[in-house]
Amino acid sequence: MNVHVKSGQRLGISDRFSGYFRMENGALWCHNQDELAAQSGIIMDLLQRAGKQLMEGRGIVAISLPVRIFEKRSTIEKICDLWCTGPLFLKRAALETDPIERMKYVITFVVSGMHQVATQRKPFNPIIGETYQGHWPDGTSIFVEHISHHPPISSFLVEHPDALFTFEGSYEYQAKITDLGNSATGRQAGKNRVRFDNNQYVEFEYPQMKINGLIYGRRTTQWVGTFEFTDTSNHLTARLEFSKGPGLFSRSALPIDCFEGSIMQNGAEKSKVQGSWLEFIRFDGRLYWELETCDTVRPVATEECLPSDCRYREDSITFGTGDLERAQQEKERLEELQRRDRRLRESSAKMKGRLLH
Repeated sequence: MNVHVKSGQRLGISDRFSGYFRMENGALWCHNQDELAAQSGIIMDLLQRAGKQLMEGRGIVAISLPVRIFEKRSTIEKICDLWCTGPLFLKRAALETDPIERMKYVITFVVSGMHQVATQRKPFNPIIGETYQGHWPDGTSIFVEHISHHPPISSFLVEHPDALFTFEGSYEYQAKITDLGNSATGRQAGKNRVRFDNNQYVEFEYPQMKINGLIYGRRTTQWVGTFEFTDTSNHLTARLEFSKGPGLFSRSALPIDCFEGSIMQNGAEKSKVQGSWLEFIRFDGRLYWELETCDTVRPVATEECLPSDCRYREDSITFGTGDLERAQQEKERLEELQRRDRRLRESSAKMKGRLLH
């Protein structure tokens, strides 16, 4: 969402998202009763329909879900929420002449947007060929297209109007049920590349997100594991690791929203990194981002967009009117059209193969 922090004001995660609270252990707890009620029973329903596949750890991205757990937007629009501080930190990175400082601002850009996608409402799965066009208030243009159905992959391109930077990449959406159905893990697998006007670039991948309490217990969200950044032109790497919290196999005293790491150059440590995806990030003790004082932006949707733009989807439009029954029917109709198109493509490919041989 767009958030403007006024002078002297401080807005934490609970101020930005109603019904969300950072627990003492660092987990983001959802106690928004409307969102939880909408998802009541959904996991048990999934286990009844596809229990064996889910318990074997197979992906759940392709499983059709009821619109009652959705938000109005498509996934290809919602992923832009991750980039909510791009106008600030990507521009600062582009104006830096020191490669290490540039790396710091790219890391800050990534971490400072991670809180934006931790809400419980699910976006609509994109349809192959679906697009989204938008721009940030500074004129930076955003283009996203869903380019593959199986596996589900979307590509994106973000371009600064003065060519200070481009931000590009592809995401394969991955998700599976874990912990006997009580948790789900997911990630947007794929390289992200921020390229600057001197043709140098920083690459990174997002870590994995985990949602707990799907059947019992508190509904909480956390990012887990590690994520890495590379700048091959300047021989820079950075590796950040999230705390596992205190436990049988972990000695960490840090809450699970916290991470630590280093920026390395040619094997030598150049900077220490500490932070929390819900609160702040520091390099060598210097504060680069603080959630409570930072503005965030969503892209402004382009008015003259392609007919394939996700805002023209009949199911999403109907969902916005509050008619969930008809929205569900429209969603199922579009899903069947996509399955039919896939069968036609596969049949055409087989026919072409036979003709060539």
